[in-house]
Amino acid sequence: MTGEFYVSFFTLTAGILISLIALLNGTLTAAAGLYLTTVIIHVTAIIFALIILWIGKNSFIPKKKLPLWMYCGGLISVMCTLCSNYAFGKINLIAITALGLLAQAIASLIIDCFGLLGARKRRVRPATWVCIAFSSCGIVYMLYGSEMSVFSAIAASFAAGIGLVVSRVISASLAEYSGTVGSSLINHMIGLPLAVLLLFVVGSSELAALPESLTGAPAWSYLGGVVGMLIIVITNVVLSRISAFQVSLLLFVGQVFSSAAIDILMGVDFSGRVFYGGVLIAAGILVNTILEKKFSNGTAELEHGSTTDKELISDCVGNSASAETKE
Repeated sequence: MTGEFYVSFFTLTAGILISLIALLNGTLTAAAGLYLTTVIIHVTAIIFALIILWIGKNSFIPKKKLPLWMYCGGLISVMCTLCSNYAFGKINLIAITALGLLAQAIASLIIDCFGLLGARKRRVRPATWVCIAFSSCGIVYMLYGSEMSVFSAIAASFAAGIGLVVSRVISASLAEYSGTVGSSLINHMIGLPLAVLLLFVVGSSELAALPESLTGAPAWSYLGGVVGMLIIVITNVVLSRISAFQVSLLLFVGQVFSSAAIDILMGVDFSGRVFYGGVLIAAGILVNTILEKKFSNGTAELEHGSTTDKELISDCVGNSASAETKE
């Protein structure tokens, strides 16, 4: 087997792990609560990032004074985590994934179109807007006749996707001075105080349930922060070995199909509007990804992608994603 096969395999695995994060964090949220889970995610991610940096003997401290806005990605990531975890269990995972991907695509296009947040300005093709409009029909189909809990979960998933892109664009600037893992560490360190504040101010009832709520969650559900950092490491490695298009497509396939598999394993009902709306959204995003490859201008864009292409690929995280990213 060739080296490209292994790189593609690990990229596909990263896409699967992105969906797995939603399951891990959502399961922990059901047991420990929304705000306590956010704190736990940040603590575990910080510990794992420090271990990675220690093994590589790398520093995360920027060597020059940076503007304050470069440190705001972690604050936005906290809100992304809260929104994603809130949606889990209210709508199926494939819908959460599709809504997040659509929101990320729209936010990325706007940032690219106007060159916002330091990103390189580039032309957006009309075919791209057509694909986005097609995907948006999936949201309309989801919302029609939906209950308020479903409506709020859809809105939360969409908001998380938008926030994730903004956080990643900001984090990409920071990563130029502290490295990909270093920028993620800084973001989690900055986001942790906000997460703790929200826990004490808004989620005080979750503190009253301690320690029973922690023991009620399965051990594997505490790995969300660790998996998020692992995704950053994997994508950081593969980006230099295969094209941005291949990475985007493999991550997309990994996320969508693993989300469907998780829904099936969890016994989620696939007969509702939310599922079929999610399929419409995913189809539109997939067609757009293929068209971007077909009509891309120049080898350089294929090999390196735009600024937001790399950010969309690398963080995930996801937050997870995290997630955060570009070299």
